[in-house]
Amino acid sequence: MLLAFSLLLGLPTALVAHHSHRCPDTTWTLFERTGGRFVCIKFFDGNVNRPDAERGCNYQGASLIGFENEQEFEFIRGSAWKSFSKYHLPKGGAYWIDGMRTPGCHKPANGGCSFSQIFGWTNGLTKGTFAFSKWATEKWGEPNNVEYRGEEENCLQGILFYEWPQFNGLLNDYPCSLKDSTRGDLPMYTIYGYVCGQFAQPITPPTQPPTTTVPKDEDCSSEEDSRGRDRSQRRRSSRGRDSHHSSEARRRPRHHSSEERRRPRHDSSREKKRHPTPEEIKARS
Repeated sequence: MLLAFSLLLGLPTALVAHHSHRCPDTTWTLFERTGGRFVCIKFFDGNVNRPDAERGCNYQGASLIGFENEQEFEFIRGSAWKSFSKYHLPKGGAYWIDGMRTPGCHKPANGGCSFSQIFGWTNGLTKGTFAFSKWATEKWGEPNNVEYRGEEENCLQGILFYEWPQFNGLLNDYPCSLKDSTRGDLPMYTIYGYVCGQFAQPITPPTQPPTTTVPKDEDCSSEEDSRGRDRSQRRRSSRGRDSHHSSEARRRPRHHSSEERRRPRHDSSREKKRHPTPEEIKARS
């Protein structure tokens, strides 16, 4: 049974992945809307009335939001389904979205307004009338603007009907000050959450430094390479000359000057001091 409900809910097959805008964090989901608008949507838990739901969104830097297309509609009701599963609700529950009754479209019979005119958006986040094709009209005749203790049904809620899953996510008008159902046989009108949205922030690409193109006739690298080759050749030539001179010096015979040739060789052995013999000493005396 639960599996069938999940299939009927149907999560969006391809959420927007865009590199030009971003959401506050990964718990928000990014959607692209017509006219180059990008919004971030998130479902929050809470058994609250409509004013408290709006304050809850404001605390997140957001506001209550509606849906503009089928993809957003499926995402919101799918998020509600996952959130409500922890409450073990027997028949379903409801959640607040943006939308307030249009002046002039009050009772009786919604002032004669058409379904696309009875409600309008309040904060500039949502545009168009797609959402007003999702009234729970077939089974409950919504929107019917039934008064409760003198209060008209001037706010907008989405409802999950566990007994009639084909109606999940359809809209109902409801008193803004209420958070619980006033009828025991219709507990699914009790509020268990609300849908917040905000405009996505544009991503500013990093600034690239300007690039300079060197003309071909002014190619510094070629000129530098040429200079390097010239220096290398000069070093090799210099080493060759030094090597030639040193080897030539080794092969060249040593020439002595005429003075050196005339100078007698000094024989140190001849200059050794000779001691007189006894005969010489006797003759001297």
